[in-house]
Parts: sequence; structure tokens; C-alpha cells
Amino acid sequence: MTIANVEAERNTKSAVVYLKPESSNDNGLTHTFSPQAAALWKKLPDIEKQIIINNVYFGQCHIGVTMINVSGFTERSSLVLQGFCGVCGGNVARVIEELD
Repeated sequence: MTIANVEAERNTKSAVVYLKPESSNDNGLTHTFSPQAAALWKKLPDIEKQIIINNVYFGQCHIGVTMINVSGFTERSSLVLQGFCGVCGGNVARVIEELD
């Protein structure tokens, strides 16, 4: 796990944690998470992580798609995942509520 400082969305400095994909189903892509989001993500069982990443409804494609190049941050007590549609490359997001 590598930690690097980057400019956050709200123009503040924060650490970002780069997580190595946990399975070969991730096509070798790196996931970036804030430290708080990484801690919440690690609490989820692996099967739930796969279900979350592989079942994101995307209105532009009108189907459930796989999210690629995933990044995550926390908003209040929810985990917010952002990434790209595995079909067309459009921006997708998923909110997992109340993980504390």
C-alpha cells in the first residue's frame, strides 16, 4: 500500500491510499481511496465488494455495469465510490450508506 499527498476536491491536502486490486477480476486496475474510505472498504466481505463493483446501474447504458478505475471517499458516515462504466467509459458512482 502506497500513500501519497494530493490536492483534495475541497482544496485541502489529504492523503490518498492506493489499494492493489484484491482479485484478478479487477483487470489489474488500481483503486484510490481516502484513508477513511479505505478503512470502511476493508470492513466489507470480499463477495460484497465484488457485488458492489460489478452491479452499478448506469442510465446512459440502461444496464448494470462494472465500475472500473474506482476511487472512494467518505461523506458523513457513507462510502462514496466513483469510477467509470466498463461498457462506455462514462462517469458512474455508487453510495454505500451508514457503514460506521
